[in-house]
Amino acid sequence: MAYTYDANGNLVSGNGRTLTYTSYNAPATIANAAYGYAYTYNAEHERVRLVATREDAKAAIFSYIEPFYNRQRIHQSLGYLSPQKFEKQNVCLD
Repeated sequence: MAYTYDANGNLVSGNGRTLTYTSYNAPATIANAAYGYAYTYNAEHERVRLVATREDAKAAIFSYIEPFYNRQRIHQSLGYLSPQKFEKQNVCLD
């Protein structure tokens, strides 16, 4: 069995697995034909999330996009307001 290491001594491949690393030598992904894991770290380089399946990844992406990106970010088409602020300013009271 052959194992491959990068210049920092991190295992990159071997035993059917492929690994990638962050700039601070923490595992970013571990994958083989049957599974894949992706790790997320905070500013202090502490692991904050492990995404183990495709469904986990979809849920993590949705939990960012729906509450923040779609609702809170400003939109040019709304006069550089977030959808929430736009709705508050343009509520139609009948």
